Amino acid sequence: MLFQLKKVIGGLMMPLPLSLIIILIGLVLLVGGRQKLGRVGVALGCLVIALSSSMPFAQLITKPLERTYPAYAGQPVSYVVVLGGGHVTDDYLPVSSVLSSASLTRLVEGIRVYRLNSGAKLVLSGYSGSDSVPHAIAMKRVALALGIPEQDIIAEPRPRDTREEAQYMVNIVNESPFALVTSASHMARAVSLFKGQGLDPIASPTYFSVKEAKENDWRYYLPRPDALAMTQMAWHEYLGRAWGWMTKE
Repeated sequence: MLFQLKKVIGGLMMPLPLSLIIILIGLVLLVGGRQKLGRVGVALGCLVIALSSSMPFAQLITKPLERTYPAYAGQPVSYVVVLGGGHVTDDYLPVSSVLSSASLTRLVEGIRVYRLNSGAKLVLSGYSGSDSVPHAIAMKRVALALGIPEQDIIAEPRPRDTREEAQYMVNIVNESPFALVTSASHMARAVSLFKGQGLDPIASPTYFSVKEAKENDWRYYLPRPDALAMTQMAWHEYLGRAWGWMTKE
């Protein structure tokens, strides 16, 4: 129950739903005769949308998350743990299109690190959520299609979030050195949760959103959907940290 409540509250607190809720409240106040307060609500909601869709703002709040850990530098590991990132089962799609872009990028990075470590095992994690197939199994299917031997893959379909992924990995990796693969914006929180279980992961961040551009034209400053997506991803991490602080996770 607490897990589902966390998901619902977290979803409503994302910039776009939150701004629409604020605008709706403002409109209700306007209709109810609270003109000044209603205009403030509508203006505030529009401001949140404008800021969230601004690339400079999106990069400003995302960059500190993504630059906490450097890229994997070839440290020897026995396991490569790839955290889940979402998928949708659809028999019409090729296996490579089932995973979300974040999940596919994580898996590719995991396979890269796996290939650099002879004898390593590739550990794939994630539950099914509302899908019919656990995320770990969806990633395993892609890994098999990319030539990874089945005996080198460990699929863990039970964890529902990063905290549970850390808990389940304790009995898999034990005290062996392992690389932890997840999105760069998520890495700091993931490492903290894994260390909370007594593990010592070697960070292998991927799926970077902030990439230094040598120059930007005027379109860089216009509201854009990719900036909104970046803001929502960063905001999700900040909310996750706040939740962890409140619940001592």
